[in-house]
Amino acid sequence: MEKEEFINRLLNDINFTASSSEQLMTAPKALKEVIRYERIRQKLIEDPVFFAILMCNDKWLVNAPEHQKLLRDMHPRQVAICGRGWGKSLVFSRKNLWVIYTKPKIESLIISSTQRQSMIMFDYCYHTIQTNPLMREMIKHPGTTRTTIRLKAHWAEDSLPCHAHPTSSGAIIRTGSS
Repeated sequence: MEKEEFINRLLNDINFTASSSEQLMTAPKALKEVIRYERIRQKLIEDPVFFAILMCNDKWLVNAPEHQKLLRDMHPRQVAICGRGWGKSLVFSRKNLWVIYTKPKIESLIISSTQRQSMIMFDYCYHTIQTNPLMREMIKHPGTTRTTIRLKAHWAEDSLPCHAHPTSSGAIIRTGSS
């Protein structure tokens, strides 16, 4: 398959994106090359579902329209009334990652009624970052701890969209309880 056809299928066929994401995760150079395409970068910035499938390898989202709807909801305050085990923490962890990796100068706070709940969501974020070589290389050391994830502030041509801006000051996730 030619590059342009591959890019078009990634952009327009969510099933193809899901089937390609795992292979791209194991080939960081190929993933970097894909992300260099402006249309891919734009879709990563605009669509948290595309980000979750491509960057977090969340193939399950293809068949989860309610989860997609929650991810794509851009209201500043969201309430999700769902049963136990529905995936609220996982979905919001993906939205959290999408925000810090695609929006410059962001600080995202994870606040729950208990520290345990905050740490579950934080662990989803941290584990996902560790399994994606591109996301992992953007982690700032020192600065990332058991309760804080800091991204590098410098501009990098081959990194994720957030850092395409020379003025970006990185991003932070912090956890806590209310």
